[in-house]
Amino acid sequence: MATNITSTQLDFDNIKTSLKRYFAQQSEFSDYDFEASGLNNILDVLAYNTHFNGLVANFATNESFLNTAQLRSSVVSHAEALGYRPRSKMSANSTLEVSINLSGVSVPLRPASITLPIGTTFTASNENGSYTFRTKISYNATDDGNGIYTFFDDNAEAKVLVYEGIEKTKTFFVDSLSENQVYVIPDKTIDTAIMKVSVFNSPTSSTFETYTFLEDAIKVDATTTYFDIKEAPNGYYELNFGDGKSFGKSPKVGSKIVVTYNSTSAQAGNLCSGFSAVSDLQVNGVDRPILIGGQVSSYGGSDVETIESVRKLAPIQFSAQQRLVTAIDYKGMIESKFPVVEDVTVWGGEDNFPIDYGKVYISLKFPTGTSNLIQQQTKNKIKTHFTDSLAIMSIDNVFVEPEMSFLELQTNFYYNNSLTSKTQSTLENSVKIAISNHFTSNYGKFEKKFRRSPLLTEIDDLDKSILASRMDIKVQQRFNPALGQNLAYDINFPVALSSTNTSDYIISSSMFIFNGENCIFRNKLGKNTIEIFEPNTGKVVSGNIGEYDFLTGSLSLTTFFPTAIVGGLPYIKVSATPLDQGVLSPLRNFIFTLDESENKAFGNVETNEIKIVL
Repeated sequence: MATNITSTQLDFDNIKTSLKRYFAQQSEFSDYDFEASGLNNILDVLAYNTHFNGLVANFATNESFLNTAQLRSSVVSHAEALGYRPRSKMSANSTLEVSINLSGVSVPLRPASITLPIGTTFTASNENGSYTFRTKISYNATDDGNGIYTFFDDNAEAKVLVYEGIEKTKTFFVDSLSENQVYVIPDKTIDTAIMKVSVFNSPTSSTFETYTFLEDAIKVDATTTYFDIKEAPNGYYELNFGDGKSFGKSPKVGSKIVVTYNSTSAQAGNLCSGFSAVSDLQVNGVDRPILIGGQVSSYGGSDVETIESVRKLAPIQFSAQQRLVTAIDYKGMIESKFPVVEDVTVWGGEDNFPIDYGKVYISLKFPTGTSNLIQQQTKNKIKTHFTDSLAIMSIDNVFVEPEMSFLELQTNFYYNNSLTSKTQSTLENSVKIAISNHFTSNYGKFEKKFRRSPLLTEIDDLDKSILASRMDIKVQQRFNPALGQNLAYDINFPVALSSTNTSDYIISSSMFIFNGENCIFRNKLGKNTIEIFEPNTGKVVSGNIGEYDFLTGSLSLTTFFPTAIVGGLPYIKVSATPLDQGVLSPLRNFIFTLDESENKAFGNVETNEIKIVL
């Protein structure tokens, strides 16, 4: 056969053309008009069949692997094979200071303690509307001596944890046993993290056993009561139990299974405030208003884990095997368990500056507007629920804040004014907007490298009149000096810096007042020593206040005594020329962003002069 058609070829027209070419090469069809014959219909059927089989084979092969699967059901199935359970929707939650005031009741009539029961309901609202929050455990309060009963949690803190959502129940009756008995909960809004499973001996029994989530198991045998829940292909959730061998006790025939769960609005319930109790609390037969003191805007609500998140985190968790050893183990655990965290980076003490063996450094980036209290609570949960129990002994974790590193860009571009009706200022403004949009789309997270070449390509493609462009880059850090005090400061840059030369200043600062004069500091030409310089008079006010190390990107000011900052800013900008302006790779907890005030573009008209030499 002169023309080969592979079974996985996907283009219909190409397949049909190949078939025609094959028949035309045969002597009996050499002068045959395929388009005007009945054979053309047969070729359509053959081409369609080959095309369809190729598509099926392609789709089936793609869905067989985690990296290429497109259907959520396929990705979830591959993840479960690696021991990873994709996160369901999660309820927004908040902590409240709740109390009852019985100061007007005589001491003999006051109870010794008051219980805030499970299911106590509160309402709160945000820009999306009003939402319902409930307690999932009970809280106790005792008289403080003045008739004020404040409810405390198990850690003796005045915090009542409430979750957004509507409480629902699903009841199953065990009428037979099989090796693969599953119970489907037909609700895609379930929060599997806070569900409760109770198994009654019979439909009329009032006694029950509480089953716990298999992921929380410490020891499993034939008598332990655990349940497992996983996402089904249709998006619902399947509940199953052990068979007395695999992962614990199985409900017997005739049992009643009651599942109590939260039907949540997910991320729509975030940032709720203005909490109030739906009803009063009855104390000794009298309804008493529930008082709410301090409260935290709700947070932590999230939708089901995305396909790309599952694809990324499943292999990481599989390699971690429920222990925290490498930095990527920590990163994967935090990203999968704490959706309130927007981004995370982790590094070992051996990669820190300065080196700090025996430590793991964690930096978390939260969405804009996340309160300090929520951030601290998240860090506490990471430590108490995971790192303290899963990390290697003698390894401590240290949380550090993200550090913004600003880039100063000076762009010069060349354009042919005969190819455009736009003015130079219009083109310059377009370039600056393009740069700003590029940073908005591509940066603002950890470990995002800045590459100059793609940005210059975008600038060149902005307008047909732009012929070429180049860009000079500086890295900028900011610090808040103590005014009127002579102190030492250490400023770290995210990249290595250029070494000294006799023509360019590598380090320079914004303006401040020193000895009553407007000054900046910079390095001496050809040296790494830092001097204070007065630009108006051109004199050096102080010849040595520190030095910089270009390899480590660190700047040390050993003695710095500013009395004010010029320009109305609360900080001083320190700019430095990086060693490699083509690619900037931020270290550790640095995040690149653009200093809009230093985003400058300059257009240059390029004229073509034609010279004829005779």
